[in-house]
Amino acid sequence: MTRLVVTAAAIAIFAPAAFALTPSQLLSDIDKAEIRKIVPNADLSNLTTAQPGALAAALYGSGSNGEKRAEVRSILN
Repeated sequence: MTRLVVTAAAIAIFAPAAFALTPSQLLSDIDKAEIRKIVPNADLSNLTTAQPGALAAALYGSGSNGEKRAEVRSILN
């Protein structure tokens, strides 16, 4: 019973840290570099919560570079 209480307390203490990421932190540095390679003037500093996922989907999608460029620009504008 004591283990259960200690485990539950540890989860309650450390779980919120898992959700403390800002949207821009959800993209890796490699992802950001690839996005800037496709769209050189891309501003990734103030992303909404939906934009990182959409950018990753565009980046790893099966489109051509031109299609990816258009999609990334569309997401950022």
